[in-house]
Amino acid sequence: MESKPYLMKYSYTKVFLFLIIGFGFITSNLKAQKKTFEYHLTLQGEASTGKYLPFWLYSNRHGIVSFDSPESQAIFNFQKNLMNHHSGFDYGFGATLVGRYSKHKTIFFSQLYGVLSFGPFQLKGGRFYETLGTVDPSLSMGSLAISPNATPLPKITFSVPVYTDVPFTHGYVEFKGQMDHGWFEENRQIHRPWLFQKDGYLRFGKNWPVRPYIGLTDETQWAGTSPYKGNLTDSFRSFIRVFLNESGHGTKNRGENIYHLGNTQGIWDFGFYFHFGGYHMILYRQQIYNDKDGLTFQTPDGMTGLSIKVPQKTQHFIKKVVLEYLYTKNQSGPIPPGGGRGGPGGRDDYYNNYIYRSGWTYEKRTIGNPLFLNAYNPQLKIVANPHLNTKNPYGIANNRIVAQHIGLRGQFSKSLSYKVLLTRSINYGNYYDGDLYRKKGLKTDFFSRPKQWSFLTKFSFQPTSDSYKSLTINLSLAGDFGQLYQNRMGIMVGLKFRGTSSF
Repeated sequence: MESKPYLMKYSYTKVFLFLIIGFGFITSNLKAQKKTFEYHLTLQGEASTGKYLPFWLYSNRHGIVSFDSPESQAIFNFQKNLMNHHSGFDYGFGATLVGRYSKHKTIFFSQLYGVLSFGPFQLKGGRFYETLGTVDPSLSMGSLAISPNATPLPKITFSVPVYTDVPFTHGYVEFKGQMDHGWFEENRQIHRPWLFQKDGYLRFGKNWPVRPYIGLTDETQWAGTSPYKGNLTDSFRSFIRVFLNESGHGTKNRGENIYHLGNTQGIWDFGFYFHFGGYHMILYRQQIYNDKDGLTFQTPDGMTGLSIKVPQKTQHFIKKVVLEYLYTKNQSGPIPPGGGRGGPGGRDDYYNNYIYRSGWTYEKRTIGNPLFLNAYNPQLKIVANPHLNTKNPYGIANNRIVAQHIGLRGQFSKSLSYKVLLTRSINYGNYYDGDLYRKKGLKTDFFSRPKQWSFLTKFSFQPTSDSYKSLTINLSLAGDFGQLYQNRMGIMVGLKFRGTSSF
């Protein structure tokens, strides 16, 4: 759950520092133009009525806030943003340095990256914040692909990051997409596996009041070193198989020979953009998959949401509303997979994998939706995991979930704004762990299908006076009530100082 207390633990950190320096060298002889440099310093602290913080005080915060109470952080961020995603050549860079004071003291870079762009194309390297999947990151419970929950993986990304006109369609068809190569950490069940990620989106309609869109994201963990089978394949031929989602013919693992190489998962992401009378709405569906059943929509599992942005002239109290419903209980049924693709294909076990048993996690945080609780969470009394004992758990302990969520953002006045998150969930654990512990006669946290309520209310005060306009005061109140966690209340207080400069 914790980042290690070293600024330069991994060699690729130095590589990315050189990359950023290189960007500056490349651009030093370019024609001067006005650039904007942004920076801010945040000082904040958290405490709760229990040993651990409430769910929405530590979730979806890029791994900056740990579970522990009390805790405090000093966060320094600086960045040079791109001038325009469709301009000529441009460059950017940024870093977020976090100092955390708690039971687990640490200093680490939550972000450290450089970016080059030319027209609609972008090359980005390092560790940087991103959300993959159509949601509002600040109000959503979390995308099923990549949410802001974990510390970002270091990676290199080539992308068209924003919707761009497809040639000869006059703007009625737009495209965006990306390809990534990333590195997982070494302290996991498979030592230092790689990430290959790709996604592509199409949007239709130009200036129509209703614009449909559809996208497919695909993430694969592969390579690395297994404690049981040694070095896993990392050849160029294997990369082509990963890229095409083909089976790993001739590899050491029978399952990869039958199905596909590595641990592949992702989402179908589709819906509609609406624009009526100043209202901007997005109706979205994320269909989760990790096998052919999910890809062909043979399971009802996924997340459905509606985002409503209120017209500017009527934003007296509410600016935006997000409503979401998550259902991942089916998983293609309770029958385990058969000996091949023609056999039964149930128990999809989202975010878990029989080879890459640490699952869809990074630095012991779930990369996707945070309601998928991973087995590292210290608040779970008995962590169900079939592969290791409860003293050394790994993987996702809870991936069969039914949840409803609402997010609100608005303003009471010019200087006082607010945000509200409210989530209700029923948690079924997962198929495999339930079977294991049922045979042993043990009761896990999920034996009774615990119901859980979690909320967050955040108030932000920004003085209108010119003397203090760079200051924001934040106050958050949060709580957990139900059977999964102990009932508790928590508070977060913070000061944020920000500034900009031109060069």
